[in-house]
Amino acid sequence: MKSIAENIRNLREVKGYTLEYVAENVGVSVSILSRLETTPEKMRLGYFIRLANFYEIKLRKIFSNLEDEVKEEFDKLSLHIDLPTNMGSEQLYSLAKKVEMIENKKYGSNNIRK
Repeated sequence: MKSIAENIRNLREVKGYTLEYVAENVGVSVSILSRLETTPEKMRLGYFIRLANFYEIKLRKIFSNLEDEVKEEFDKLSLHIDLPTNMGSEQLYSLAKKVEMIENKKYGSNNIRK
């Protein structure tokens, strides 16, 4: 899992912003922002809130990418089903519909993997 400092630096770099630009828009000094990107452990919560507001993200996104990491791992999973040979067509249809529902929840109804 990425550290808080890496998350903060990554948010800025992905947008292509300079330290100076973010510092000015967040209302902190470049020195403070630099410390947030290197050793944020002793910084006040208010700085993190300002950054989250500036980047228009939820505060938890600064502290963890766990949600993204879990989603990435979940996407790697595949489904393997051993079907009994005596399964009827109605049962197969019902099972296919259930699998389709799972796929829709996992990938969205318009983005099912082929």
